Amino acid sequence: MGVLSPCLVTQPDLLISPDGGLMAVRDGRQVLVGGQSRDAYLVRAAWQQAFALPTQPFPAEGDATPDGALACGQDGEADVCLLNLKGRAVLLRVRDRSDGMALLPDSLCAGMDLVISAAPLRQSCPGVRGLDRFTAWRDGAQALFLGPEGVRVVSDRAVRGARLWVMKPGGMACPLCRWPRRNKTAGLRRLLLFA
Repeated sequence: MGVLSPCLVTQPDLLISPDGGLMAVRDGRQVLVGGQSRDAYLVRAAWQQAFALPTQPFPAEGDATPDGALACGQDGEADVCLLNLKGRAVLLRVRDRSDGMALLPDSLCAGMDLVISAAPLRQSCPGVRGLDRFTAWRDGAQALFLGPEGVRVVSDRAVRGARLWVMKPGGMACPLCRWPRRNKTAGLRRLLLFA
């Protein structure tokens, strides 16, 4: 049963890394990965293992996948890719040097079902559902399923719940320990109790 389980589970069409910096598109016999993250190597390795498929970078600017489902830089916008998959249109902002201050043009947002950005979306694409770096900060990694009924998003936080051992939004390293500012030994004792 364990060997067959990957065949019995619906796999996501898109993935967003826990820090929101990397995006992946499952494209038949490979996983296309774009963006930047300090943990890129580890995230790519985990995605490669989860899908049992090799990872490849997103198409270069002005290029597209052979089937045309993922095209990058086609509308003259640097670091922006358009994904048309299963009847859904998704705009992917892979990098943004302005940290969301430069808004995406309304012409790009028109007709999109979803906008995903490695930077904050701020006021970009009003009226279109968006996932950005702050969504990843609040909810963790995201798995997206595209279909005729719409886009279904499953977040790490939604699956794991709000438990003591689950990292809170913006949490660092140790979800169970909270270091007091004044008394460092009390925090150390508390940490040792949970070890």
